[in-house]
Amino acid sequence: MSKIKIKQVLKSSEGIHEYNGLGLFKGNKITYIDNNIKTSIVFGDIISLIRKSDYQINLNFKLNETLDSCYKNHYGNINLKVKTKYLKKTDNFLEIHYSLMHQDNKISDFEFILEYSIDT
Repeated sequence: MSKIKIKQVLKSSEGIHEYNGLGLFKGNKITYIDNNIKTSIVFGDIISLIRKSDYQINLNFKLNETLDSCYKNHYGNINLKVKTKYLKKTDNFLEIHYSLMHQDNKISDFEFILEYSIDT
């Protein structure tokens, strides 16, 4: 397990959200707390972004594919689809451009950018 410095940017039509802070990198998973929301990124053939608070959203990404995802809260589950338009993963960097959809209706387009380095 390594402590890492994180710079994360999420762009949407509603604005830009930035997070600069510390996190943990263990195995194939990065975890950090952003505004009291536990955020995890799991690297694999499919990249998953999981945000947990009083709700949980699981987004799954694979280049040029539309994958099932979901939003869960105490009222129930909402099935979502994520269409990944652009995905670039290199050492210490991840960039994803995607559309979030519900029942074949586009909710919004997003750009997620994550840069990280070992905290010294």
